[in-house]
Amino acid sequence: MKQKIVAAILIILTAALPATILTGYFYSQSVKTEYYDCGFSTGIKIALLSDMHFPRENKNLSSAIDFLKKLSPDIVAVTGDVFDASATKDDLIKADDFYNKLTSFSQVYAVIGNHEIGSPLLTDYIAVCKNNAVNLLLDEFVTLNLKGKNILIAGVKDGKIPSEKNLPDVTESKLKADASLLLAHRPELIKDYAYYNFDVVLSGHAHGGQVRLFGRGLYAPDQGFFPKYTSGRYVEGKTQMFVSRGLGDGKYRLRIFNPYDVLIITI
Repeated sequence: MKQKIVAAILIILTAALPATILTGYFYSQSVKTEYYDCGFSTGIKIALLSDMHFPRENKNLSSAIDFLKKLSPDIVAVTGDVFDASATKDDLIKADDFYNKLTSFSQVYAVIGNHEIGSPLLTDYIAVCKNNAVNLLLDEFVTLNLKGKNILIAGVKDGKIPSEKNLPDVTESKLKADASLLLAHRPELIKDYAYYNFDVVLSGHAHGGQVRLFGRGLYAPDQGFFPKYTSGRYVEGKTQMFVSRGLGDGKYRLRIFNPYDVLIITI
């Protein structure tokens, strides 16, 4: 009797596993929008996008852009890996079109990720950003006035931390700002970002952990298995970090229970 029960359980599990994987895969093909409020009461809306990985971008990218056009955020932040290591010059045409659409309705600030920093296409990509009035922050910061508030936006290259060496005078400038933002590709460096007292950090790179089970990612680059920082909001001291799951696949194309996302963050 026990053997029959065990056999029945094994048959059910064997049949259920492929169905579960397929369900998780198709669920992951959508783009989810998540909303957060940082509590600064400025009313400034920021859309966080990351990891398009052209030419491996999500097929729903155009619908995400249409949604943002209707929302008309004050700032669009792009936190790296716009193109993939497999990209060619022809694929940068997609990046050009992507930025052309975004800058038609919002200011765009961007940083470079690990796929861009070592790519032979980096110079071409920088030209694409310049031609589309994208503010590509290469270890630098700017201060702008939005809705009567002074907002500092800093950006560091992939793997860098926001030290006085990488961002000279940023500490003094932050003291004069109503809110400070840091765009940085790698979320696992959160303690370094928080050490320099940025109010908000915007990041990507983790791809949501590829496979998400019970709200946790399974694997992320530079964090390994069961990564800590993959999706949504994290708090370290006075710093709030937001991590995008991305809008593309990169090397690891399989996503399970891990939809692409657009984060809308009010500061």
